[in-house]
Amino acid sequence: STPMEDEKENPDTQTLFKESFKGKIKDKYHFSQKLASGGFGIVYLAEDRTTGKKYAIKAIQKKKVKDFNTFINEVKILQALDHPNIIKLYEIWEWNEVCFLVLEYCEGGELFHYIIEKKFLSEEVAAFIMRQLFSALQYLHDHKISHRDIKPENFMLYKKDDMTCVKMIDFGLSKDFSEANTMSTMSGSPYYIAPEVFLQKYNCKIDMWSMGVVLYIMLSGKVPFPGRDEREIISNVLKGEFHFNHQAFQSVSDDCKDLIRRCLVKDFNERISAQ
Repeated sequence: STPMEDEKENPDTQTLFKESFKGKIKDKYHFSQKLASGGFGIVYLAEDRTTGKKYAIKAIQKKKVKDFNTFINEVKILQALDHPNIIKLYEIWEWNEVCFLVLEYCEGGELFHYIIEKKFLSEEVAAFIMRQLFSALQYLHDHKISHRDIKPENFMLYKKDDMTCVKMIDFGLSKDFSEANTMSTMSGSPYYIAPEVFLQKYNCKIDMWSMGVVLYIMLSGKVPFPGRDEREIISNVLKGEFHFNHQAFQSVSDDCKDLIRRCLVKDFNERISAQ
């Protein structure tokens, strides 16, 4: 059962989005299974009762949203985006204490699981994926948005085992940086965080660092800045030293290693952009 079974409409609940659909979402969608649950929400697989088309619906308890502004910001960002490699948000529904986001359904699961299953990917496949991710990232950066949490868990395969369409998801940490040139909150996962984030001064180039880390992992199944715990990882990221001594890199071209090097440049002014 979903969070809104048999609830009467409560007129006192705060409406977050004036353009959201009000009323019973189950009249339009059939919820068939739970796909995932996270900090403040559950993701369900659902079908449109009329068309049979599948969607991922994220049910979010409003009371668990710590920061309404960030949440509304994330949803507004997603609504505004339209790119083949970025997850599409179709509708917003609000019913009392629950907010529902009707999203594109990616049946292929996380890129992360795909890499683990295969141990590592060939340069050809990795290049194919990276082209899509760079395209999505360039689109974001052109719209003055930084993703800030680029990692293989935040990319999904649209169809199972099919590399031709990879989608970027989870804009929970995205920030529109048109207001300020440097953002200064610690966000992201330590394996993927650019060194300047720890020094609290950074811009959208942090996404490029993370892309370098993702490419390194795709090709080798290893992380460039390992560590036994968070402190050691962070210390290695700050040193910024990495190597290509893993066996998988023996068959990787110099051009590809060079791309990783150009992403993992400590000075973000020297780091390449998504262009």
